Amino acid sequence: MKLTKEDLDFCQQELKANPQLVFLLPRFRRFYAIKRFEQYGKVRTLNSQSDGKIAKRTIDHNLSEIIRAENKFATTTRPGRLISALASLSPVFESAKYLKVLLIGPRTEMEIYCLLSVGFDLRNISAIDLISSSPLIELGDMHALRFSDSEFDVVISAWVINYSHDPEKALAEYSRVLKKGGLLAIGSTADSDHTVIRSAAGDVPGDIAGCSFATTEDIMLRIPKIYDFKICLSQDSCEDTNRRVLLITRKNK
Repeated sequence: MKLTKEDLDFCQQELKANPQLVFLLPRFRRFYAIKRFEQYGKVRTLNSQSDGKIAKRTIDHNLSEIIRAENKFATTTRPGRLISALASLSPVFESAKYLKVLLIGPRTEMEIYCLLSVGFDLRNISAIDLISSSPLIELGDMHALRFSDSEFDVVISAWVINYSHDPEKALAEYSRVLKKGGLLAIGSTADSDHTVIRSAAGDVPGDIAGCSFATTEDIMLRIPKIYDFKICLSQDSCEDTNRRVLLITRKNK
């Protein structure tokens, strides 16, 4: 298809009116995040972590994922699978820009941009991680969130819970800060040996032994019953090459 000058003008006008749409492109999310990283430079890390609750070498592993030249900033697409699924649900589909959202462990700003692309407002997004090079991501521990009870409409944890030795505590914190009727979105890795990262050589310094969930039901069983969550969307790992578990639930109490 050939585009006329009028067609290109129309596209340019639409992009000017909705600049956040460029973040729908994973490669642009990475490009912009790297530019921002170069602007701010220094990476900060959280010194006071929950004793024994965070898997050893979690910070070292995530720092290496950011700075490795051949894989800078690691995956750009994996969090998008969870956020795209979340964006299809009400009330996110209808009114994302009004919702207050907490992003757990984004590592870099790429996940924030993914939220912007589906309609969330930057002013309503809070993000915490053990590491940060961004003014948009504050240092924090998912086992001890500084936020008030029932503060957020949406809580997102994309492939972070696996770094916990106490997932019940982390899930309790996720639930605590979520409003009644709010959505909790979790992406996890399903490993039969309950290991997040395991090298072929076995136990080496780079290994991270955290927790794993074979099914979404495994995650639901760890959420405190007092909050009464209802499943809105679930996907269990169904083949050896796809070890992703996706779960989105609504808090009823």
